[in-house]
Amino acid sequence: TTLRLRPWGHCFITQSTFKMHTTVSCVRSMPAVMGVRRFQDKAFGWAQANKDEARAILSTPPAKTTDSPLTTLEDYLDERDWKISERNHGISLVSHMLSAPLTVRYCAEKSGVPPSTQKWCFLGARAETTLPPDFWRECILSDSKRRWNIDFVGPDIRTGARPVQLKHDSSQLTLRSDHQGYFHDLQEDMIKQWDRFILFNPGLGHPHLQDNWLPTLQRLRGQALWISAHSALDAERDSAILKNTLGLDVDYQENPFCSRIVYEDPFDKTHFVSPNKFVAMIEADT
Repeated sequence: TTLRLRPWGHCFITQSTFKMHTTVSCVRSMPAVMGVRRFQDKAFGWAQANKDEARAILSTPPAKTTDSPLTTLEDYLDERDWKISERNHGISLVSHMLSAPLTVRYCAEKSGVPPSTQKWCFLGARAETTLPPDFWRECILSDSKRRWNIDFVGPDIRTGARPVQLKHDSSQLTLRSDHQGYFHDLQEDMIKQWDRFILFNPGLGHPHLQDNWLPTLQRLRGQALWISAHSALDAERDSAILKNTLGLDVDYQENPFCSRIVYEDPFDKTHFVSPNKFVAMIEADT
């Protein structure tokens, strides 16, 4: 049994089981600066020192319906009977794994998305595509008959895998990774198939990223969007870009289902971030 938790990067801790051997690892989406010691969240250090306990905490309990609307992570974990022996670092680790699926579910509930069939495009996906399916199943553990489809699109995804279909009672979530490349290069008829677009921690206004996002933003004009930001500064910069590019006045709110793992911005060591710290929900033009 091994535990590999790298100290930096916007990542998920992924758990996989093969022939009864379990590996818990951290998948980075950006490289660390070689030779420079980076800030490390204390939860990672705790997990490295307590491998068996960390692995147990990252094991999803048996699926069961959660009837209550999403409010806080602690309430959700209690309703799910999630066994967390170390409440501080343990909840931080679990929050990291659950942040993407629960933020999607939280946005869907807040936006009043009907339980009928929905098809969403997840832009710029990286670590989200490596998240074990059992965590994505948390999206549909409710009493609604949900038929949700998420297509991952981005230059860093791996294509060729079969769609993942997750079921719970009468609900179903399908995950696909069929579109490797930039969203703005897709044909218009392909874009029309999606009801909503998800951008988690895109860095739309980050000085090193904003130029790459501009062609995509132009093609998202008038569409329904769920966008997250990993800090107040990130939300402020992204909001300014959305205003200048699409004429949108975007109101970011703190996300109760953000990751509680903290990272150091590789371009600014005074700037600390947490994935999905803030979220904004934008409805389509009518």
